[in-house]
Amino acid sequence: MNWNYITKTSPSYWRYQGIVLFISTLFMLFSVWTMSATPEYQSHLKHLTHFGLFILYCYQMVVIFGTFHIVCRGIYKYLKKPYHSKRKATLNVLFNAAIASVIVIIFDLLPPILGITPYDAEQYLKSILANSSFTQNLILYWLYNVFLFVVWLALYLFASHSANYKKLLVVLKKQELSLLANKISPEFLFSTMDAIKKMIDVDEEKAAELVTRASELFRYNLLASKNTDALLNQEIDSLKNYLSILDDQNRAPIDIDVNINNSPEALKVPSMSLIFLVSFLLKSARQRDAQLTVNGYQSGEKYRIDIYHRSLGKLFLDTEHFDNVKERLDYLYKSKASLILARKGRSRKLRLELPLNQQCE
Repeated sequence: MNWNYITKTSPSYWRYQGIVLFISTLFMLFSVWTMSATPEYQSHLKHLTHFGLFILYCYQMVVIFGTFHIVCRGIYKYLKKPYHSKRKATLNVLFNAAIASVIVIIFDLLPPILGITPYDAEQYLKSILANSSFTQNLILYWLYNVFLFVVWLALYLFASHSANYKKLLVVLKKQELSLLANKISPEFLFSTMDAIKKMIDVDEEKAAELVTRASELFRYNLLASKNTDALLNQEIDSLKNYLSILDDQNRAPIDIDVNINNSPEALKVPSMSLIFLVSFLLKSARQRDAQLTVNGYQSGEKYRIDIYHRSLGKLFLDTEHFDNVKERLDYLYKSKASLILARKGRSRKLRLELPLNQQCE
């Protein structure tokens, strides 16, 4: 078994520890108050003094916390495995709590047994549980500790499983985003192949040039699938290549204007984002061949990219590409960046805003 768990804990571990330590503190204070209110033990407590009571109280808290931190977590991590039934998981928790409770009671009764305190073990248990039978007090005290550790373990399992679940969500999100980044339209691929086939019979040199540009685009798309972000300059070059291939397919807007001003060299955007946004506007437009304008400029501490298409959208929009970019944008910049779809006259506009003073996370 790996013993690093003693020193390595997550932030969530200390959040739930405070709850149980608070409950334990209240019980310990109640025990001390009960003993101090009983005439039989008032003389014993006077011999301990306030400093002695404080030391004894700290000792008990260290024993309880140390037992859980080392023993309970150790047993859990040693027996940690997937359970196919709730019964097995419950038995594991009960077994763990029973062993830990025995250890706590041994350490808790050790000072009276060794004669360090002015009262013996029987008097100590009687002051807590007010029962005349030592055996019954011992059993009840053990059951109390079992209950305490069951609650403690339940909180620990909840916190640890929640942390693992969050980590799993992050991994799944990254995998999902990677798949989205690689999700170029099959229609575009088939149209490119068809354009190459037709062009070979007309102009072999131009067909070879189209093959080169298409291979560059697909290579860029393959590399983009391994990263969630890319430099804006790379995205601009890739977009121009994409639009030129659309023109060879006779599926491009008649008038295209791409004008990016003062773009920072290190500015990053979600990979394939500009292609996906343009594709979204074209696929959902009523007039695909209407004018397309892409403007990039700095506005305060933001860099804006406005994409205009001089056509209204269809009644039912295919938002796959738009949602793709928006999800990856939220993942990279959280609330620091934005993507807005708006209508301006008979045109539709996409505005992408990126922070200039923050790199992708």
